[in-house]
Amino acid sequence: MKRVVVSTNPPAAVASAPSGRLRSLPWGFIALLATILSAIGYALQTLLDVVHLPSDITQLVFFGFFEWDGILALIAGCVAVVAGRKRKDWMFRFGLIAIGYVIMAQTIQLLWD
Repeated sequence: MKRVVVSTNPPAAVASAPSGRLRSLPWGFIALLATILSAIGYALQTLLDVVHLPSDITQLVFFGFFEWDGILALIAGCVAVVAGRKRKDWMFRFGLIAIGYVIMAQTIQLLWD
């Protein structure tokens, strides 16, 4: 005859230790990539302010690399923060990095001009 043991205690939740891998949803990676591209555009824009080039090239750098990637970084960062606020994983951190970068870059632009 088999003996059946019934436990009244629910099984303990097994918490997995965070691995060294970056686990994030796409919004976190989009925010980080847009932040990096916008920072490169910001550096190019700063260099092109010193070098005299046709205004078409400087406008392309400003709107193509800095401005639109900054807007994408801000939107993706906000989505990543809202979606990852309970998990506190890399998606949340990448979102905060993107939002912090956009705030910093726009503050520098406002003070510079």
